[in-house]
Amino acid sequence: MEKQYQTPNDWYNFNKSQLRKYKSEWIAFTNEGVIVHDKDFFKVAKATDNLSVSQYTIDYIFDSDFVEPVRLLPVRFKNVK
Repeated sequence: MEKQYQTPNDWYNFNKSQLRKYKSEWIAFTNEGVIVHDKDFFKVAKATDNLSVSQYTIDYIFDSDFVEPVRLLPVRFKNVK
């Protein structure tokens, strides 16, 4: 049984890490999950025509949302004589 969320934003905040597969795409989602995704915003908007605006949210998933942090390695200098 899936957890129920009050708003689409609650669902988004809890499941953000799972949205990696939609990188560089527009998604429309409700409090139950993603309902449509596409690279073309207008296709996503058209697919949500039959829903009330308060039932869903449309957002773009940027590549930079899932960039791994840079790992810095220590540099050690050696005295040369």
